[in-house]
Amino acid sequence: MALSPIPKQGQAFVGQGDQATAPFYLWLSSLDRVVRELVDGSTGGGGTFLPTTTQVQGIVSIVSIGTLAGGVVQLRLQNDAAAPGNTTAYGTNGAGAKGWFPIADAVAVAAGQLTKAVGGDGVSTFGLADVADAGGGTLQRTQFDAKGRKTGTSVATTDDLAEGAGNLYFTTERAQDATGAMAANSANVTLAYVDATPSLTADLTNTAVAAGSYGSASQIATFTVDGKGRLTAAGQTAVSSAAITHNSTTGLQGGTAGEYNHLTNAQVDKLDDLVAPKGQILGLGVAWDSTTGVTVASGAAYLEGEGRVIEVPSALVASGLALAATTWHHVYLYLSSGTPTLEFSTTAPAAPYDGTARSKTGDTSRRYLGSLRTDGAGNIFNFLQVGDLVLYREQLDAAPFRLVANGTATTTTAVSAAAIAPVTARAVLLRVFNLSSAAGLQTGTSDGSASMFTFNPGDQVFLTHPVNTSQEMTYAFLAVPSPLGTYIDATGYHYER
Repeated sequence: MALSPIPKQGQAFVGQGDQATAPFYLWLSSLDRVVRELVDGSTGGGGTFLPTTTQVQGIVSIVSIGTLAGGVVQLRLQNDAAAPGNTTAYGTNGAGAKGWFPIADAVAVAAGQLTKAVGGDGVSTFGLADVADAGGGTLQRTQFDAKGRKTGTSVATTDDLAEGAGNLYFTTERAQDATGAMAANSANVTLAYVDATPSLTADLTNTAVAAGSYGSASQIATFTVDGKGRLTAAGQTAVSSAAITHNSTTGLQGGTAGEYNHLTNAQVDKLDDLVAPKGQILGLGVAWDSTTGVTVASGAAYLEGEGRVIEVPSALVASGLALAATTWHHVYLYLSSGTPTLEFSTTAPAAPYDGTARSKTGDTSRRYLGSLRTDGAGNIFNFLQVGDLVLYREQLDAAPFRLVANGTATTTTAVSAAAIAPVTARAVLLRVFNLSSAAGLQTGTSDGSASMFTFNPGDQVFLTHPVNTSQEMTYAFLAVPSPLGTYIDATGYHYER
């Protein structure tokens, strides 16, 4: 059954009464008949469809899936894939299996000679493999063909390398000639190069000084030396007996006209400097004047950086000091343009350089005299220094002087006195209260015995107690104290300077 002709372009689809026009009605009716015949399996025109028992077979790489009886038969490639991936081809792999395989798998490279990298798009990139440099060896001549391949090597020497205008081979002769050409005389040195030998000699240029010996038992040699250490003038002068002996009392340190060779004041002072102990300090005690001032008494001290004893003929007064709060400030003596001067610094003194004498850390021109402690407002705590002993004149049952308040520890416990004893202190003065009614109390140091001192229940004791290098002591009760523990107050310290 054939379809009716398709209506012409411009033909109306709907006519009067909203009905299809005749041309479209005939065409749609014929289309309906054709579809019904196809669905019913009859051509209506004398032809026939394939029987449902007909088999559809694929050949070689084509396979069929389904049957006509089932209504669907699919033909596809063997081992076909819906998404085979980028840059793939249908064929067989190295094992002969059929399917889709990356084209990159069809090409292999020799290890160590070529490299292959496959991108995400399946495209392969090839390159030359890097070769490790074995190093060593000798100078070689290498031959390459037109394709850049090495075709041969042979042992070579520098004679095989052409010499250029800028890159010259420095033969022995050339090196000697170049050195000789650079040799030039100066006002101080004469140079001579001999090519035939070859040799290069240097000689000092003669000065105006005549060669010979200068000085004798009655003559003193005199010389003038330039910046290069050469003698530019030489002479001699007669020795005057008046320079080494005296025949009168003029300039003598006592004695009579018949006594000779006495030392002058300057010579005596020099001997004092030479024989004075390097750790010497006399006087120079530090006294509290006010919360912002101290006075250092007169005296003398050896200054490590000066290498001699410095005399302080009168007291040095420092007032109106503005010092940082709750800090140790160390007092140092130094020379400012030859005048003894005080410095107050938070930099602690260094380890002793001789005996117990100390200089400022990093500055040997400063000699350590003592230390000042400030409170929370920057005021200097009131103290009294007697020799190497410093006694505080403050309320001692409050911080920072109260080191332990009702301590009850029964195991060895460290107590720091660093807030009231400077780094130069190795002993503190303590007031110890054992307010336990039954338990004994022991104190000591970490670098000694923990039981140096024993305090019976109810004891109230004043004593000088050692501390370690960190200004610490220890305490422990021998049993749990009751009703109270211990109170330990620091009243002063001994220090080294």
